Parts: sequence; C-alpha cells; structure tokens
Amino acid sequence: MKRLLSFLCWIIGEGVLIAALLHFGKNTNQSLLILNGIVSSIIFSMFILNVFLPMHGPSDKSSKRADKLGTRWFFTITYATLSIGAILYFELVNPVDLLTHSMIQLIFLSVLFMGLWGAFRPAKKNTELDQKILNLERNQLIMINNVIGIACSKAERRADIPVSVLNGIKDLQNNARVLSPGNESVALRMEGKIMVEINLLNRSLKEERIDLRSVQHTIKNCSRIFNEHRRIYSH
Repeated sequence: MKRLLSFLCWIIGEGVLIAALLHFGKNTNQSLLILNGIVSSIIFSMFILNVFLPMHGPSDKSSKRADKLGTRWFFTITYATLSIGAILYFELVNPVDLLTHSMIQLIFLSVLFMGLWGAFRPAKKNTELDQKILNLERNQLIMINNVIGIACSKAERRADIPVSVLNGIKDLQNNARVLSPGNESVALRMEGKIMVEINLLNRSLKEERIDLRSVQHTIKNCSRIFNEHRRIYSH
C-alpha cells in the first residue's frame, strides 16, 4: 500500500511538474527546457524516494537507518540546491550555452550518485558483517547446547551430585535451548563467557572428588550470564 501510494504521488507530481514547465517555459529554448525538466524530475524523484521508500532491511539497527537516511537527505538537498541555483543563475543572470549547462548539471548529478553510493556501501558491509556474526553465533549456540548436554549426562551418572546441583545443571540446559541469537558482537562475547563456564563445569565433573562449592559457583555465574543475555536479546 505504501509503495502504491508513493508511486501515485510520483506520477501525479511528475505530471504537475511537466505541466508547470510547459506553461512557464513557453519562451525557453526547447533543448534547455528538456534539460530543466530532467533535472527537476530527478530532484522530485529523490525527494519521493527519501520520504516514502527508506530502503532499509529488517536486520538494520535504528542507528544505521538514521545514518543512511541522513546521508541521503544531505546529498539530495545539496544536489537540489546546486541544480536549481544553476538553472536560475544561467536563466536570469548569466546565460550560457546548452553544452556548458549540461556539463555542470552532470557534475552535480555525479555528486549525488557518489553520495548515494557512499550511503549504501557501508550498509552492505554491515549486512555482511551481521550475517557472519549471526552464523558464528548460531554455531556457538549449538556448541553450548552440546557441552551442557554432556555436563548434564555426567552429573546424572554420578551418585555424589546433590539433587539441587543436578537441577541447577538441568536449568542451564533449559536456558541454553531457548537462547536467542543477538546478532551482535556483544552477544557473541557473552556466549563465549557461557562456554568458558560450561567447560569449567565439565572439568569439575571429571574430578574424582568434586568440589561442590566450585560447581555451584560455576552454575551461578552461568545462570547470571544466561539471564543477562535473555534480558537483552530475548525475542
């Protein structure tokens, strides 16, 4: 619906723009009138795109969207100001030939394209980086579940593990199963800390005589990280 509305606004606006140019440019050279029409159409189209089509993906963070949108608006307004200023100056103050005017407008247009390229290129890099982080995180979540499963099996086979400790390990296993990817480097580091704690727990469960205080401390640390991760990244 939003895209249809933007398309209708663009069609209506272009029609009004062409009609206005034909009406007010009756005494203007036809080639120059066409050039002015092309420039005006580009300016109007860019404003429509910026208003109705933000062009951001679902994985973009709000700060990334704001940066891209701000960059596009800056270069759109800069291009519009320079182009309209050139049209008025060459029309009213210092007329020049069509070739010179066209070259100047092409320079302004290249500035716009470079600005837009600069706005979208970092977004592509960020998207690729986010995907790499997400893949690493998914692999790490699988490893966390596997390692906690091993720890739980070890604890169940030992007769000297109190029920409270065994339940604590099972709670960690349940927490790992519902852990949501955060798709950020911070989440990746938190999950790395969980892996460290679970590996400590596994080493403790291998000992002939288990240090229950150390095991309980490890479970407590791991639960704290799980809770913090769930508070920030739960979906």
